[in-house]
Amino acid sequence: MKIPKGLIYGAVVLAGQPTRTVLRGYRGRIGWPDGLQLPPQRSGKIWGPTQLLGTAGEFTGFGTYYGCLHLYTRREGLPVAMLFRDVRVALGKLGPDIIASENYNGQLVKPKGMDRYFALGGDQDGRITEVFGLETVKRLPGGTFTLSEEDVQKAAAAMRDYEAKLTKERELVVSKGLDALASAPAVEKVLTPGQSFKARLAYDADNLYVKYEVVSAAELTNGAVDPQTIFKGGNLLDIQIAADPAADPKRTTPAAGDVRVLVTRQGGKPFAVIFRPHVKGFNGTPIVLTSPTGKESFDAIETSEKIKLDYDPTPDGFIATVTIPLAELGWKPEPGGKVRLDLGYIFGNNAGMKATGRAYWANKGFAAGVLNDLPNESRLVPKEWGEARVEK
Repeated sequence: MKIPKGLIYGAVVLAGQPTRTVLRGYRGRIGWPDGLQLPPQRSGKIWGPTQLLGTAGEFTGFGTYYGCLHLYTRREGLPVAMLFRDVRVALGKLGPDIIASENYNGQLVKPKGMDRYFALGGDQDGRITEVFGLETVKRLPGGTFTLSEEDVQKAAAAMRDYEAKLTKERELVVSKGLDALASAPAVEKVLTPGQSFKARLAYDADNLYVKYEVVSAAELTNGAVDPQTIFKGGNLLDIQIAADPAADPKRTTPAAGDVRVLVTRQGGKPFAVIFRPHVKGFNGTPIVLTSPTGKESFDAIETSEKIKLDYDPTPDGFIATVTIPLAELGWKPEPGGKVRLDLGYIFGNNAGMKATGRAYWANKGFAAGVLNDLPNESRLVPKEWGEARVEK
């Protein structure tokens, strides 16, 4: 069957004919690399379609990279159900409702002579899962709906109001003075209903202050032994900044002055690591992190005892305020100017031995969501950073 351009990878044949004509398709698909920064899937919300499930009775659908199988009616293309949970919500706890790893298989079947449905396939294992309830799906009587011009105008006004509020929420300001931190504008990122953060920024003549309000089942604790790969343990405040205002904002690789600071607690005490891909005048041997996908080089990866941390647990997470000396960043704030940076959080398990998710205010690129590849986990991607206004 020849699938028209634009439907490949996102195509779902909902009513096959002997001529194999595509009668309906799923457009606007989101590839799995872009889905890394999106919340877990739910029925009708699909990232990373990978595998057509075939047809079974009145149903069809496709599998996804994250292990979810989405079912649709063949005739109308309406979402019916999602089988299996998004693997990213498992947090290391697997079970019959989770298909682990990168899922590229699956089939929905209705055996001849049976009024029963089964989902076949399991990626790293072989499984047969019976699907109950599809026999209860009924089509409702049709009807009419009239959309008036007044309704259109109301919807347009609501959308403009929504976009305005969204733009305001995305604005990041580096407020002046430590006292301003309490009321500074906050930016927010939600990874899952139980994993999110808000962050605020302020500065003075000596320091940059970053206040995090984190929602997480795990405290801010990290058990990684090697500072060079501390990101593997999770539970980390992730602060990235371009200290050199003259650096090209569209650069695809880090420049001198680009800095990443990861802050956590080890043994109940503050622990911070600074990653510097390039240091001016550096003539030593760089640290290179490698994997089968490639490599990433750093002139310096060093711990810092000068970075301070105030930590207060809350019922659903914690509040953490980081004090970073400007000298550690090599950054000189320009009141009234702007600075490129990003704020993120790496979620981890309770012991701080395994990262379970990453979320960033600005970065929605591929590397920002990777959890199992050293170069990508360590990588700074300045072109994906946002821009913050430095208050006068």
